[in-house]
Amino acid sequence: MNTNEDIILKTLELGHEKGLANVSILDIATATGLRKSSLYSHFKSKDDIIQSMMDHCHDLLAEKAFVVDFKAKDAQSLLVSLIESFIETFAEPPLSHYYAVAQQQRLYHPSFSTIAHELESMVTARVKVALEYCVQRSWLNIPDTDAAGELFSCAVQDCLAKLAATPEAAAALGCEDTDWELNRLVDSLLMLFE
Repeated sequence: MNTNEDIILKTLELGHEKGLANVSILDIATATGLRKSSLYSHFKSKDDIIQSMMDHCHDLLAEKAFVVDFKAKDAQSLLVSLIESFIETFAEPPLSHYYAVAQQQRLYHPSFSTIAHELESMVTARVKVALEYCVQRSWLNIPDTDAAGELFSCAVQDCLAKLAATPEAAAALGCEDTDWELNRLVDSLLMLFE
């Protein structure tokens, strides 16, 4: 990892811990083991670091594939696998921090508002594709896949926000309670449209 990437990741971590607005250049320098003056040799300002952080995480996210499992045998397994792909992506740093910071800062920083909207749109689009596939296969009877997609997407995003909010929640992944909650989320949707 190079120094610029270390600065970006430490800023993201600090932003997740205490809110990005509460992170100072001195905090970043201390976290990276640099002097404040040395930090300015890498980035012009805190805003420059934040922009680089957004670009870095955007690139990481572009490498991820949120795949709808078209080989699934039923709606339950298809939707669970889709949610698991979201959780895999956003459960660990730096993308868990990115997701949380975007949600924290969306009301205060126009760029983060755009990012949060893009993340929501990405999740919603994949969910709608999955639901449309379930309707085509006659697994679900959904008269309005757009409305159902928005509803289910909100539930998925709530789950992602909880996971991104605390390290303890992410550490609980794979435990029985988390698996139960995931299946309960999918079962709730299926009960509405089977």
